[in-house]
Amino acid sequence: EVDEVIFSWIIKTGRAVDNPDIFVDKKYYFEIAQQLEILKNKYSDFIKVSFHRFRKLDKSSENCKGGEKFYYINYLGQLGPCSWISKLLPEKYLTKNNLFEKDLQTLKSSKEFADFIKDKNERYKKFGPGCPAICAMENGSIFSKDPLFEE
Repeated sequence: EVDEVIFSWIIKTGRAVDNPDIFVDKKYYFEIAQQLEILKNKYSDFIKVSFHRFRKLDKSSENCKGGEKFYYINYLGQLGPCSWISKLLPEKYLTKNNLFEKDLQTLKSSKEFADFIKDKNERYKKFGPGCPAICAMENGSIFSKDPLFEE
């Protein structure tokens, strides 16, 4: 009874760092997007097919929704704004407390979440839309231009 399948680009974080054979060469990036679009259209009557980061970004693109529309919870019950940023920068954006100690609203009001929201909005104002985690991975800092953003 699954109602949605979501495809995400694999990034070099977590266990993926030690498994380079799972990565698809970036030259196939938009070819894969075309294939996902075909699946999305083919199965739209049966299941929602979603994919993220398979298109170029421009000034009309939305800002990152991590920590607002979706969240990440690790095996210890710690809350982060998304799995990517939580694994890349856990000391900064993953809550110190967990869901076994505090409720969800308290964790969402934490310093870690406040810092992430502030940082991602500051990043957006200066560099435009994009993913803070991808920026950190590709450019060494979340405060940089997303590789998919074209002005």
